[in-house]
Amino acid sequence: MNKRSERPIVVGLGEILWDLLPNGKQLGGAPANFASCAAALGARGVVISRIGKDSLGREIFHRLAAMQLERTYIDMDADHPTGTVSITLDARGQAQYIIHENAAWDFMLANDSCTIACEVPVYLTAEEIAYYQSKGFFVDLPGSARPITGH
Repeated sequence: MNKRSERPIVVGLGEILWDLLPNGKQLGGAPANFASCAAALGARGVVISRIGKDSLGREIFHRLAAMQLERTYIDMDADHPTGTVSITLDARGQAQYIIHENAAWDFMLANDSCTIACEVPVYLTAEEIAYYQSKGFFVDLPGSARPITGH
């Protein structure tokens, strides 16, 4: 077994976008942040998402390389822009968010460019399973793996 395959694989499946903060943009999206943190701890971080074929998307693609995150499963969308969230602060310093809809990751579908098979446990809620199945992903729960159904 080579050293690369000994590292655990952590997959962030979902949005990757730019948080547009008052003092500049910051790479964001919880799935991408999760994969990035896992990679910083020594795992093989994999992001599966969709970005626009635009300057913001190209910047994400290059940033992922600099962060040593796998980019194989990043799909580029010529019809929809890279996702953004505008963040402002009110007079009390409370954040207000505007999530710009119809971004590339909103149109992420299962296809040859975002297919990955991992021999690792994946824990999904029933709602997450239904969501990904509605997007065309095959969600297989082999053996004793079951979705998280609540507490």
